[in-house]
Amino acid sequence: MNFLYNKVFRVLRQRTKPTLTAKVDPLPGKSVCWSLTNGESVNFPAYRSLAIDEINNVIEFLEKLENEEIGGIDFLELRACDESCAGGILCPGNRFLTADKLRKRESHLVISCIDAKRRNEEYDAEGQFLLNNMVTKTIPPRSSLQLDNVVSAAMIKMKRIYELTRLLPQVDCGICGSPSCKSLAEDIVQRESTIRQCIFIQKVMEQNDTLDQQEAVQIMRGIWGDNKLDKNILKGEINE
Repeated sequence: MNFLYNKVFRVLRQRTKPTLTAKVDPLPGKSVCWSLTNGESVNFPAYRSLAIDEINNVIEFLEKLENEEIGGIDFLELRACDESCAGGILCPGNRFLTADKLRKRESHLVISCIDAKRRNEEYDAEGQFLLNNMVTKTIPPRSSLQLDNVVSAAMIKMKRIYELTRLLPQVDCGICGSPSCKSLAEDIVQRESTIRQCIFIQKVMEQNDTLDQQEAVQIMRGIWGDNKLDKNILKGEINE
């Protein structure tokens, strides 16, 4: 992003005429800082609202909320990045300097009374539309992993998952179709996958002559479909 940003900025700086001739209305101050922490929660002064940034903090807070350790909150603003969007992975500048610039821009942004009145009327109309249409169904919590209804059988399966997880390479490559080696172990125990889906296990089996290459290809086709392993498609992508 730094490379692309510098390329674009250099071209824009060398221009003698502005590329946009149409008048662009200035944003109100709150809109400038909408992408920063507290940018949303500040719009709910009459309610108890909290703004939390950085994914680990968000996860920790949601766990406390799920365990009913925290209550009485009307609105939650949850941001994955530290300093919110200013700290996102595609931002070219330092997140703290970027947040500071946006807050200073907000404080210096002045809108005429006429513009403010017109904008308030527009926002009121759009806000009423949102209030009439933003209805969602109740979102039930996701159930935790249930290995078996019988506790003793579940304990046996849990032990088997532990053994399989130690056997797998622990690289979490995702080629097997599961997001992690532990997930693959869980799927194997639940009879939803087989250990031969692991590409590393396949190579070991091929070396020991317990699995031929054609069978390994068929396993991958079952996971990813025919198109992913079509030689003509692969050849075309490489040529491009």
